[in-house]
Amino acid sequence: TRIHNRWNDLVGLFGRVLAPLKGTKDHNLSASFRSLPKVIFLSLSDDPLILAETLIHEADHNMLYAIDRRFGFWKNDEAYQPVHRSPWRDDPRPLDGNLRGASAFTSVSEFLLDVFLRQDIVPRCRNDALKRSILAAKQVREALSILLTADCNTEAGRTFLGQLDRR
Repeated sequence: TRIHNRWNDLVGLFGRVLAPLKGTKDHNLSASFRSLPKVIFLSLSDDPLILAETLIHEADHNMLYAIDRRFGFWKNDEAYQPVHRSPWRDDPRPLDGNLRGASAFTSVSEFLLDVFLRQDIVPRCRNDALKRSILAAKQVREALSILLTADCNTEAGRTFLGQLDRR
């Protein structure tokens, strides 16, 4: 995450405790929980780009949990009903899950774009970062189309969605 102070700050503030998980060679595991602020569970990857992406993704979730605790994004429990499609999963997801995904993958997409723009990184890694950044941005657009048509956001929720949409 040393590519940009922004990513150092995000992970430093919202990823204070790292708890290792046993992943597989082909499957990277990670998680964060609303009830465990600043804790990131992750399998350790040999690929520094995957590791940084995972840290940013989960730290973003932890940041969103903190913002939601302070301001509240939802007017009612409708946001927690798993009835909406999601660009990241095949099973129906709650609006809250789409919001967390949209926020995390916006940060991941921006981080990967920062990697692509660095001239001192191997071209193969830069190209891979660009492809993954574009995919994440497309998935975020899909999630935002679902979130922006829902009518259960608080004023803080609408403001946050507007910021994500601009990013």
